[in-house]
Amino acid sequence: MCIIPFAFLLVFVEYGHSQSIKGYVYLTDNNNALVNAEINVILNGRQIINTITDDKGFFELILNKPGIYTLSVFFETYANTVNLEVDEHTILNADIYLEPIHFELAGVNIFEEMYQLGNLTMTQSQFRTMPASFQDPSRIIIRYPGFSTANDGANSIVYRGLPPESARWQLYGADIVNPNHLSNAGTSNDLATINSGGVNAINGNVLDYYHFEANPVEASYNNVLSGVSNLKMANALKSYIDLNLIGLEAGVGSNVGNKNFYASYRYSFTGLLNQFGVDFGNEKIGYQDISLYSDLIKNENNHLKIFATLGKSHNRFTGIDTLHSPERFKDIQHIDYSSRLNMIGTQYTYQNIHFYYQSTFVASGRKDMRIENTKPYFLQSTGIDHNDNQKVDNNILSFHNQLIWKRNSLQYHAGFRSNAHINHSITNDLAASKSYFSLYPYIQMSKKISNSLGYTIGSGLMYDTYSNELTFEPSVSIDIKPFNRFEINAVFRRSSIQDFSDVRFIVGSYNPVRIKSGNYQLSGQYIFKNLKVALTGFYHGLYDIATFRNDSIPGSFGSTFNGGNLGFDQLLIPFWIPNGTNKAKVYGGDIYFQKRLLNHHNSWFFDFNVSIFSSKYRQGNLNENYYHGRFDYGYVSNISISYEKKIVNTDKSSKWMASIALHNRGGQRDPELQAGNVQSPLDLYKYNEAFTYQAPGFMRIDGRLVYSKKKINSNLRHVLSVDLQNMLNMTNFGYRYYDFLLDKVMIQNQLGLVPVLSYRLVFE
Repeated sequence: MCIIPFAFLLVFVEYGHSQSIKGYVYLTDNNNALVNAEINVILNGRQIINTITDDKGFFELILNKPGIYTLSVFFETYANTVNLEVDEHTILNADIYLEPIHFELAGVNIFEEMYQLGNLTMTQSQFRTMPASFQDPSRIIIRYPGFSTANDGANSIVYRGLPPESARWQLYGADIVNPNHLSNAGTSNDLATINSGGVNAINGNVLDYYHFEANPVEASYNNVLSGVSNLKMANALKSYIDLNLIGLEAGVGSNVGNKNFYASYRYSFTGLLNQFGVDFGNEKIGYQDISLYSDLIKNENNHLKIFATLGKSHNRFTGIDTLHSPERFKDIQHIDYSSRLNMIGTQYTYQNIHFYYQSTFVASGRKDMRIENTKPYFLQSTGIDHNDNQKVDNNILSFHNQLIWKRNSLQYHAGFRSNAHINHSITNDLAASKSYFSLYPYIQMSKKISNSLGYTIGSGLMYDTYSNELTFEPSVSIDIKPFNRFEINAVFRRSSIQDFSDVRFIVGSYNPVRIKSGNYQLSGQYIFKNLKVALTGFYHGLYDIATFRNDSIPGSFGSTFNGGNLGFDQLLIPFWIPNGTNKAKVYGGDIYFQKRLLNHHNSWFFDFNVSIFSSKYRQGNLNENYYHGRFDYGYVSNISISYEKKIVNTDKSSKWMASIALHNRGGQRDPELQAGNVQSPLDLYKYNEAFTYQAPGFMRIDGRLVYSKKKINSNLRHVLSVDLQNMLNMTNFGYRYYDFLLDKVMIQNQLGLVPVLSYRLVFE
């Protein structure tokens, strides 16, 4: 990472009969004029022009009035932002030079190449072009090496075979609770999860960017295993209306001087149908959310803002009446799930040319409640009495201070993270708590020794009151550029994550320890013009993983490595006894290929990647055998192709975009279920065997078609799109579960074809 440098700007003033800016866009390292460099023109905090350079790298901007204009210019991993004052009857000749950048310095929009040696950054343009994204950034992530999801009915993140619970969430760099609606979606137990859900409450319309920092991470991140998803809301919002089959949305944006304010509200389409008496298989599913943003102070050096997202969701199932015969156990149940979510925060930033300070505070919380009862008539006729009451309350108060300064070729980064986690749960009147504080000071230094060699070293010190552990967590990264266009990167990071075992299922004395990991990665990438090829090898060595047993079942074992509920989805009562800790290992490699074919009005994008890995763990505190982890898919592969065509006429401009993407992975591994006179959770699984059942592999092809147009003299842009998730309606295995009424193991498949039509009206 490096602070965005100030590029050289050559300005010559001419006089004419109107206001305009024209010139060429270059790279500082080779002085080549850039074809198709993107130029965003902002006046008073609002974007008024979006264009690209022509086939000679030239641009010309015709302006309507004098003023101070901001030009943000991007090309792949290069960017620059400049402010130009344009007087009446003035023509500015401005040649703009771009430098490589990697992160946001307050007041300047972030621009990173989307996939960079394991890490992933997506802006709003990706939310609106990737097929089947549904304005949810964590659904796009499966297009990249090593990423997949456990069930396409939810947006869980499985990275390199590590459990979804090991992927954490942040907002503006501060830790938050699970930010998703319907956190029970895509699960066999229908219970709330700590990491995923049906749809993200912070939708793509209000997101500036989504960044996934994959482990090995830099020293500024803590409490991490697979990676961290960081969300940042947009600095400004154009008013819009969005009507689609996922949700009905509207946003209002305004500004006073350079300060921006906006509000965005969304109500689910299924929830609207519920209001008119329409349900889906006796289920009523709905959600709604509102996102708010306001600048309080904004000038050249200071920026203070506040932001919030509030939401709620529900999923209510009503069993059949007495005139019908049940076909499955769920038919005789009444289930009521509801959830409330809040995320409120503030961020202050101070910057000058060499110095950057930022302080962020976010308070987030969610309450998930689920009540399940057997309907009285069927209780008498079947003799099955299954009642379940689950209440989970999670809260995080997160505070992050960071300081960045640069001196010559050195950049320093120091910071302090502190969190308060307050968690309570009740399972059938049995209460459990998991509340603690964590502290994490860190420091990091980066130095560019020469054009071909640089390094970053740093470390943090992690302490939490739950495990009462203090760990030293260093990070080292070396960048070597042996020749032009080829780069090698080697990274090591020692990290830890708070034990995410579900304490509701644990009996006896339990003294948790944090899961530790040594993470190694070696990458090489070659970039030439619009071609990129990258190879990555990785190894994650995990230890201090909590393991469990049940003395009523000889040889039984369970491991946190398989998820928060140890991989046994249908457990509902305290069951497990702590049995020490053991190890796990994840290793493999990625291949990534990207090719872009660009001209003035047409663009083709080709992406292909494959990740091959092994994810295995040990059982019990004395067992030295390695077993397949639940998410040991073995491989993940993707192919994405997209095409974009721009049409500019005298009276309007329009754009067509079409994309298609294939996602393919190996099957998930599950414990063996056993049917026949199941009286309690002790009878459900073969607890003394490893996860020997492997589900069939998963394959899905998605498509997206978008058409947008805007008349030259209009401030309205119309966008019509259609998404087809699983466009070939392929049958993919979801999960297995035991049906108490039928006394047999059942298979639930994942979603079939999901078409979503959307119309969006933007007030520009």
